[in-house]
Formats: sequence, C-alpha cells, structure tokens
Amino acid sequence: METMAVSATADEVATFVHDFYDAFAEQDWDRLATMFVDDYQQIDERRGVWYRGDPLVLLASQRAEIEAAESYQHRIDDLDARLVTEDVGVATYVWYADARWDGVDYHIRCPATTVVRRTPGGWRAVVIHAVEAEDRSGS
Repeated sequence: METMAVSATADEVATFVHDFYDAFAEQDWDRLATMFVDDYQQIDERRGVWYRGDPLVLLASQRAEIEAAESYQHRIDDLDARLVTEDVGVATYVWYADARWDGVDYHIRCPATTVVRRTPGGWRAVVIHAVEAEDRSGS
C-alpha cells in the first residue's frame, strides 16, 4: 500500500502563530515548552541582542514576566503566512498586547516575523523577531 505525504499549508503556519501567543496568554507553560526547536533564536528587545540557546531558559524568564502581570491580553493583526518549503514556513504580523505591571498600563505594538519548521511532532518555532514599534501618533 502506497502512503502519501501530507501537504503542509500556509494556514497551518498561521494557526501555529495564534496558538503560540494564545499559550502565553493562557499561561500554558507545558504546551509552550513543546513549541520550540532546540536551536531556537529570538530577539531580546530589552537588551537589544539575540537570544540563542535553550528555549526553556528564555521561556522561564518570560514566564516570570507574564505571571507578574496584573492583566494581560493580546491580539494578532495583519497576519501573512507562507510556506517556503513543505517543512519551513514564515509568518509576518503585528502583535499587540495590553498589560498591567505594578499598576502601570502598557500598550505594546510589535511588528514581528516567525519562522517555523515542521517536525515529526508538529510545527515548532525556529526564530521569532518582534521589536516594539515606536509610537508616532503624536499623542
């Protein structure tokens, strides 16, 4: 019996991006721990450098930050997901978050790019590059 490979779609990449950020909002740390490749990279916007290494180390610091928030909501807009190959996809989007830490409200807008790779266990984040955009509204 001949088996057929399952074709990947750009919708799978878009779904991964939404699931990834939803897992943060839901504080589902176990699910998030499965969503990275071992050689994951991400911009560390606070320090202005690239993070390269064990994604669970980075996740631990992000977890502490999210758990310290008094409130946290997010949304993804302007999402464009594409397949580069059957096993590599890229998504560009704008990530918005409204959060409160120590009684101070933050409204964050980050144009972002996520590169994902399909593994036997599903799609995994390879690189996320999201940098907060300057507010040029004049208000």
